[in-house]
Amino acid sequence: MIKFVFFVFAFIPVLAFSQSDTNNSILNDIKFHVLVDSYYSVDLNYTKDSASKIRTFSSNSMYNDEFRLNIALLMLDYDSPNLFSSVAFQFGDIPFIFTPIDKQFIKYIKRAYFGYKFNKQTSVKVGYMSHYIGYESSVPEYNYLSTASVGGYFQPSNIIGVQLRHDFSEKLSASAYYYNAYHIVSKNNDNKSVGMSMTYSPFKNLTLFYGNSFGNESDFGYQNQWMFYNDFVLSCSFGKLDLVGFFDFALQTNSDNADTTKTAFMNSGMLQLRYNVHPKFNLTLRGEWFHDPNAIISEGSGDSGDFLNLAGAAFGFTFKPIDNFYLKAEYDFLASDQNLFSRNSKQRNSLVFCSGIIF
Repeated sequence: MIKFVFFVFAFIPVLAFSQSDTNNSILNDIKFHVLVDSYYSVDLNYTKDSASKIRTFSSNSMYNDEFRLNIALLMLDYDSPNLFSSVAFQFGDIPFIFTPIDKQFIKYIKRAYFGYKFNKQTSVKVGYMSHYIGYESSVPEYNYLSTASVGGYFQPSNIIGVQLRHDFSEKLSASAYYYNAYHIVSKNNDNKSVGMSMTYSPFKNLTLFYGNSFGNESDFGYQNQWMFYNDFVLSCSFGKLDLVGFFDFALQTNSDNADTTKTAFMNSGMLQLRYNVHPKFNLTLRGEWFHDPNAIISEGSGDSGDFLNLAGAAFGFTFKPIDNFYLKAEYDFLASDQNLFSRNSKQRNSLVFCSGIIF
């Protein structure tokens, strides 16, 4: 496997750059984009102290009662008949808060990869890229609402590795992956994971997705903990309605709280419905749950200890007066069977307002 990875990193760039693009110059194949998103969010029952300033389990808009910058994203994309690449740099609360203090070297990079097209159907991609598992994003612009569900919050983040993709037809494509372990680019980098994904669109208004990953999540010197993560996504449109839902389940060996020799399980899900009132205005309703009784994914997040159960709902709108500018507002409700929120509460009620521009 080491020889294969060396081949990909060493041979593919040489092969790609050896191709001559006679029709277009390199500059004509480069596109530059900027996305800036700012926010104001507030938990309606929070206490104004430093301990309550960060909104737990929030994929973005994390600070309470402040006008702040979610993200400034600078994107540079290159696409030619044979070679493609993408580099994006990020600034703001999203990368600063989500990146551990001892791993700050990676916080400014959103993605950095290159790829080679063998033909119209098959390509290989290498580098730092978004995880193939997960429909939602930490960037508000890419979501129906501003925020992601709690299940989306805990889904795998970026990976660094290799993707091999093949399009069997216009309706069916599949990819295989070999990469560093689950979560962030700098965690467990010596434990590799493998995975695959399939996307099937039997009709123009219906898309089905399945993705999985398998790898050892334990640190060196500890008992092996093999995780098998699965993600199912359905998205469809009919008339003015758009429907998206996902269901995730995972198992991890040697991880049960009552008996560490047994396998532990988790599951989560989300369903959201968007009604497009007007091309410039839509309404969205979302329901969600997250069930991780042995904390194999949540790992004590938000002082939840060795288990986490959450359920919630959200409602909001998006208004786009022009194509490259948006305003988003939403109300979120999140409930737990533990006292995880401000004022030692089991519930959280939040208002989130985002605005952004893309050019």
